[in-house]
Amino acid sequence: TSLAFVPLINEFHSLIFHPDQIMIRIARLSTNRFIYLVSYSTILHDKCD
Repeated sequence: TSLAFVPLINEFHSLIFHPDQIMIRIARLSTNRFIYLVSYSTILHDKCD
């Protein structure tokens, strides 16, 4: 069961010691969401045409 906590500890460690990694991760997530939204909207637009 202790192995299950290793990712949590690593995540916690990165939160404390690498706050810029959080911003990079958030930026990457929001970028992926933006790309997904744009591609999804273009697909819908193509279907409307």
